[in-house]
Amino acid sequence: MSNLQNPPALNSISPFGFWDGAVGALSRELSPQQFKTWIQPLVLLSFDEGDRLLTIGAPNRFKLDWIKKTFAERFQEMAADYFGGPINVHFALAVEGAAPTKPNGADEVSNPPVSVEVQTNTTPSVSIEEQSFEIEDHSKLNPNLTFETFVTGKANQLARAASIQVAHNCGIATMDPPKI
Repeated sequence: MSNLQNPPALNSISPFGFWDGAVGALSRELSPQQFKTWIQPLVLLSFDEGDRLLTIGAPNRFKLDWIKKTFAERFQEMAADYFGGPINVHFALAVEGAAPTKPNGADEVSNPPVSVEVQTNTTPSVSIEEQSFEIEDHSKLNPNLTFETFVTGKANQLARAASIQVAHNCGIATMDPPKI
């Protein structure tokens, strides 16, 4: 018997009851640091009874991706046990300070106000000619870290010089083979 099932005295299934049970179960399964880092920042955003859709919010993109990868199956399993059937568990980015999305039939929200970040495909007002020359940067490189901003010290002079040579001569061997 799962520890997330409703007690026999309760006749209605509450998404907040699920959330409290799921958080409690994960607090027992994980170390205190893991729980505090990954589960405690999550919030229950909404529950749509008709679509059987439960939405859980994470405070930032990194935690959202990690939760999806690491805990999605566990949340899915706990939701199916609690609600007595398949439930679609969706994870979204939660933004604090906006009006909360209440689950159906809920009168109070015990979590801080949140809303789901909606990504829209709005195109900036740039002409087609300008758009064709735009290059999207998909790298995760920090643009502030350049050779110009690098602080050179005695310990890293050789590494800096080698890095500059590699950057300026990408793919070209600069060393002559040893002469015998």
